[in-house]
Amino acid sequence: MSREGKIVDSAIRKIFETQLSTQLAFYVTENYPNYLLGKVEEIKERLRSLWRFMDADKDHYLATGEFVLEYDKDEIESKVAGLVELYDKADSKKSFEDELRRHDELSCLLLKAAIIKHGSRSSPSKKADALIQFADEVLSGIPARELVVGLKHLTQKSNFFDPANAGLGAPKVPQKINAMAWDLMLIRMIEKINSMDQDGYYHHTFFATFDWRLVELHDDYKIKARLFPPREWKEPSFPIPQENYLEYMGNLVGIERSKAVFNDFATKRRMSQRPSHEQIKVLKSELEKEAIAALSPK
Repeated sequence: MSREGKIVDSAIRKIFETQLSTQLAFYVTENYPNYLLGKVEEIKERLRSLWRFMDADKDHYLATGEFVLEYDKDEIESKVAGLVELYDKADSKKSFEDELRRHDELSCLLLKAAIIKHGSRSSPSKKADALIQFADEVLSGIPARELVVGLKHLTQKSNFFDPANAGLGAPKVPQKINAMAWDLMLIRMIEKINSMDQDGYYHHTFFATFDWRLVELHDDYKIKARLFPPREWKEPSFPIPQENYLEYMGNLVGIERSKAVFNDFATKRRMSQRPSHEQIKVLKSELEKEAIAALSPK
């Protein structure tokens, strides 16, 4: 067995030994754009592989290293079909559209951070202010964690942005940043699931990864507690960061500038001026072109 094979085998054994339950919520959400592109068979084939892993006889694998199912392929096909059908159901489709909109917003923020990083010779504080202004006035939304990630990219070393470094790979930067936005969406989904009351229980959800960049993201935005509002509120919970990020941003761009952006009045203004998803998609396309130009060799 190769070194990579041994690493994967070790990870699988740890999952099976601890009797962890797995779920496909993020995979299904992440592949909604692929469904819209007509890549249905590709999605189904990967779902079949994931079900074979999830429903494998764990004791048999631990003893032999082989995957064996306790039911026939017809049951897998039924499970796969059930998940794919979600893409066309009204309620779930709206949820997928909402998640895709958020993903596109985060892509725009990351693209703008990359453009500012490589296309401007301004001081770190002015670069930080440019990104805050973009989130405030163009996106009309302040995604806290992702804004902090972008600001740290502009003011210090950020391994998370390694895939989007300048160089000969500039034409692929939009695709890489698109994937980075899904990385951030994964963390958002896990935090959302962890904060939901599921029949009187709260589940502790986490992900397994070989990508150290995702692990470091938690160091950039640590959560010390969660505020659970009344049930009738739309949001299941609100994260309370360990670090005072208003103070952090104030140190970057000035306290008065920070106060002008992060207050109740500004929040209401942003909510009233929020662009449509179609406008976000046009903006994303424009930023992708700008990012390729900014990161191409001069």
